[in-house]
Amino acid sequence: MRHEPSGSCPLVQPTADRRCAPYTAAVARRYRQRTLREIAHRAKVSHLAFLAEHAEQGGGCGAA
Repeated sequence: MRHEPSGSCPLVQPTADRRCAPYTAAVARRYRQRTLREIAHRAKVSHLAFLAEHAEQGGGCGAA
């Protein structure tokens, strides 16, 4: 068996490119922000629907 100096054989899989990490972090951050905006929007719509239903039923503060 021949001895090969270290580093003489190319790796089977190339090492990860360091430029990918910030890109994937930015994509994840945008995805997370979009998800949070969607959740906030759904909560607002739900709250407005609740208020509208409550107003239709004659609800109020109870001050008669």
